[in-house]
Amino acid sequence: DDRAGHAGNDDSSDDRNHLGWQTPLSGLVAGADHDEARLELEDTFCRTQPEVAAQFAEVTFRGDNRSDLERVAAPTLVLQVRDDAIAPMTAGEFVSEHVAGSRLVVLETRGHVPHLSVPTAVVAAIGEFLRVPAPA
Repeated sequence: DDRAGHAGNDDSSDDRNHLGWQTPLSGLVAGADHDEARLELEDTFCRTQPEVAAQFAEVTFRGDNRSDLERVAAPTLVLQVRDDAIAPMTAGEFVSEHVAGSRLVVLETRGHVPHLSVPTAVVAAIGEFLRVPAPA
């Protein structure tokens, strides 16, 4: 069905998950105990055109910008999730060590999308970095 995965379609998740990768990847990216984030990611992944997903994967998993880090001159906040199956602690530490004057903040959660799973902690870290009071 060429309608699978389109907004407003009432097909089941299994019908929309025609390639089979969306459900397991959304769980890995969202992290344990973050069902709302997992479902949001799964829905987004299922609506993504396969060609776009393939291009994103190519750039994400084969791209290497480590040599660019030492040229970063802007104030930089590195947010690192403590238990991230996609980007382990060593990744955040590496970025922080190679961007002069950066600040590494470790978020005590799981998954790769803290802006979805622990948005309050992300907002607080960004606010502190920018020295902006957190919203009440």
